[in-house]
Amino acid sequence: MKRSRRRSRIQSALIGLGAIALFVPGLLTNVFGDGVGNWDPTSPAPRLELADWFGGDFQMDADAWFRERFGLRFLFVRLDNQLRWSFFSEMRGEGLVELVMGQDGHLIQWLYIDRYCGLIETADAERLSELATDLRRLQDALAARGIAFIFVISPNKVSVLPESMPDDGCPPHALHGPEYALAMPIIREAGIHHVDNFVAARRALGLHPEAGLFPRGASHWNRLAAFYGAEAILEKIDELVEQDVPGIRLDSYEVHNRPEGDDLDLARNMNLLWIEDDYVTAEPKISSMGEIERPLRVVAVGGSFMMLPLEIIAKTRNFEQIDYYFYYYQAFVDYLKGTYHTVRRAVDTDAIDWQGDIFQADVIILEANMADFFPAHMEPFTKAIFEALAEAG
Repeated sequence: MKRSRRRSRIQSALIGLGAIALFVPGLLTNVFGDGVGNWDPTSPAPRLELADWFGGDFQMDADAWFRERFGLRFLFVRLDNQLRWSFFSEMRGEGLVELVMGQDGHLIQWLYIDRYCGLIETADAERLSELATDLRRLQDALAARGIAFIFVISPNKVSVLPESMPDDGCPPHALHGPEYALAMPIIREAGIHHVDNFVAARRALGLHPEAGLFPRGASHWNRLAAFYGAEAILEKIDELVEQDVPGIRLDSYEVHNRPEGDDLDLARNMNLLWIEDDYVTAEPKISSMGEIERPLRVVAVGGSFMMLPLEIIAKTRNFEQIDYYFYYYQAFVDYLKGTYHTVRRAVDTDAIDWQGDIFQADVIILEANMADFFPAHMEPFTKAIFEALAEAG
C-alpha cells in the first residue's frame, strides 16, 4: 500500500513537472514582447481570414508571431547559442555575426579572416584606382571651398594580430590583406590626404604589448590603441588647416581585467547564457597639449572603428562641432553633446542640409576599414556629396 502511494506521488510529481514545462512558457507569453530578455518582436499579428487559413498564410504568421513572443524565448535562444559556442567554438546562422574562437581565446569575425586570407573576392586595382580618382576629385573640390579632406584607413584585429586567427585561417603575411596592399600605393600616388591607422595600431602594439589593445572579447581596438589613431588624425588636421591644432598627450594608462562597453562588444552580442569577461584591456588618461585659437568644425562619415578616435578628439578643446554620420545613414552622432552610447538618431539623408551643415565644416573625414575600401557608406556618400557640390555651384 505504501509503495503504491509512493508511486502515485512520483507520478503526480512527473505530471506536474510536465505541465510546468508545457504550459508555463505559454502563460509567460507577452503580447508586448519579452521584457525579461529585452526582446522587441517585429512580426505582425496574424489575420484570421478564410483565404489566409486555407492558403496556409495564417498558420505561418501565427507561428512567427508566437515564436517571437514565447515566454522563455530569451532562455532557449541563449541556451542554443551557448551549446553551439561551447561545443563547436563557432557561431554561424541566420541573423548572427559569424564568429570563431581564435588563438588565446580571441573572438574573431569570419569576415576579416576571409578578407585577410583572400578567401573571398576583393576590389581589384581598376576599381581602387577609380575610387582614388573620385577621392582626389572630392579633395580638390572641397579645397576650393576652404575645406580640408582626410581619408582615414582603420585597422582590424586580424590584420594587426594575425597570430590570433584560428588554425583554419592562414599564416600571417606581409600584405596585411590583399585589398590594403593594392590600395595604399594607389592612394599615395593619387595624392590623397590620408591617415593610415593600421600603422598607428601597429605602433601602439609595439609600445604596449601587454595592454590587450584588441581585447579578446571585442571586435574593435580599446581606448589606449584608439588614442594613437586619434593622435594621427589630429596631426593630419594640424597639417591641413591654416591654424595650429594642439595635439594630445598620453599621461598614463591602467591595464586591468575589467572589460566593459566596447571592450566587450562581441562577447555581449553573442547572446550567451554566460560570457567570458576576465581578460586584459587598458584605459588611458589623456590631456590636450594646448588651446586652439578658433575651435574647428568637423564632419565625419564612416564605420565603427572611427567611434573611439572621434570620442577622444572630442574631449579636446579643438572643436566646436563634431558630427558623425555612422555608415552615412544608420545613425547621427553629435560628439560634443554626448557619446555615441547615448546620443544617436537615424539619418534621413534626403533632409541633409549640405550647404548649412556639411559645407560649413573646416574638415571632412571619410573612413574605410583596411579590409574593405568599399563599405556600405562609401559610394552613397560620395555620390551624394558630388551631387550637392554640383547644385551648390
